[in-house]
Amino acid sequence: MKPYVMDVWALLAGVCLTFAFAPWQIAFCAIIAPAVLLLTWMSASAKRSTWRGLLFGLGFFGSSVSWVYISIHTFGETPVTLAIFITALFLLILSLYTALQGYLFNRFFPRGRYKTYLLGFPALWVIIEALRGWLFSGFPWLFIGYSQLATPLKGFAPIFGIYGVSFIVVFTAASCVLLLKHMIDKPYRLVLGVLLIWGMGAILNTITWTTISEDKLSVALVQGNIAQSLKWDPEQFEQTLKTYQDLTAKQWDKDLIVWPEAAIPMPYRYVKDYLEQLEANAKQHNSTVVLGLPFVADQNGQTTAYNGVLAVGNGQGRYYKERLVPFGEYLPLEHWLRGLINFFDLPMSDFKAGPKLQAPMHAGSLILAPYICYEIIYPDLVLGDFPLANVLITINDDTWFGRSIAGAQHLAMAQMRAIETGRYLLFVSNDGPTAIVDPHGNIIAKAPRYQRTVLTGEIASVTGATPLMWWGNKAIILILLLLLLSSVRRKRLQR
Repeated sequence: MKPYVMDVWALLAGVCLTFAFAPWQIAFCAIIAPAVLLLTWMSASAKRSTWRGLLFGLGFFGSSVSWVYISIHTFGETPVTLAIFITALFLLILSLYTALQGYLFNRFFPRGRYKTYLLGFPALWVIIEALRGWLFSGFPWLFIGYSQLATPLKGFAPIFGIYGVSFIVVFTAASCVLLLKHMIDKPYRLVLGVLLIWGMGAILNTITWTTISEDKLSVALVQGNIAQSLKWDPEQFEQTLKTYQDLTAKQWDKDLIVWPEAAIPMPYRYVKDYLEQLEANAKQHNSTVVLGLPFVADQNGQTTAYNGVLAVGNGQGRYYKERLVPFGEYLPLEHWLRGLINFFDLPMSDFKAGPKLQAPMHAGSLILAPYICYEIIYPDLVLGDFPLANVLITINDDTWFGRSIAGAQHLAMAQMRAIETGRYLLFVSNDGPTAIVDPHGNIIAKAPRYQRTVLTGEIASVTGATPLMWWGNKAIILILLLLLLSSVRRKRLQR
């Protein structure tokens, strides 16, 4: 097959991978895509593998996360041409990770050895994903393991986490390639091995690793559905407060009421009277309200702003967001970029990161683990709050990305955190998705998107630890690194 044809296949494989994730969740696309990519790399030079890795990344990220254009152009008021350029640059940077993956695989791994493909290829894949989730504050969006929420492989998540699930997915893809290329002397062994792994996942999926209380707690998740153009308009501020007040008025019989991120688009110090009245109402009904709003503090003559969560009523505590969104919540190279274009002056773009150690948040007897926006997609950040916390809460405002697939992707990744920790998850967004997720990652209640509504349901306090909590993701990454190093060492010895 001509080289440029294989280049096209690499690009199409990247596009194919997008359909493995929400909202489509065609799980076998996560097997097909890496299998096709591996086929394009097997006989290519290092230069060609790098190029095909770049094409794969452009196909994948271009079709899966190009929704960033909406926030840059629509809400950042950036001219179309410049918005396209910034989006393209962002996609290109992400694609450099898969380009690097192609180069490393071809340059340092021996060809023709089935162990290279079965172990080296999936291990390298996961290491590159982990690198993408860490380098320059990270963008751990759509790791390939997130595609398996509806398959038996999710049963491995409480043990090996998202990285372990990703490894098994790519291992399965590599196995298909080896069988297709007739590279195994006794192929039935490999087939049986893959079937055994998937069957084991199905069995593990029936296990509840944590202890779920029999006492049910009623919850209400408030979806305000307030447009960004109105949310930050000072003339609409009183109406915004009234909207949440009215939506909450009929929910005081609930144990826990949750509002989305920045539901109150005004710093805490300026809305104390409103919050005191809200707290009085909550205490009167023995309820807790958890809500998002900014905080400001004066330190050493300077004002520091935080994106925060506050609990009032029958609960207490506040949380300052740790992982901030570049350009959305803080501006890299602020001295040079601030004021250059409107996109660099978005509302809430001057926050500081909260401290790593913060006091627990309580709602009655519950210990909450609150996260804001895309913090929930950082596996290690979430795992650090357990087994102490009883419930996961994520508050968001995905209206920044319009009516795109971003919200569905966001919720799916949050579902994986529920599986890894064995906890209930309350996922609350301004315009949706808003959902209640059980400790097995299943959505048990979901509000319709783009509507002003309140989602109600029941959860329970959860205690105990999943196996992943004992050894953590770092142990999984270390094992994968050892697999990589052993493959590289074997090649050098052969030389």
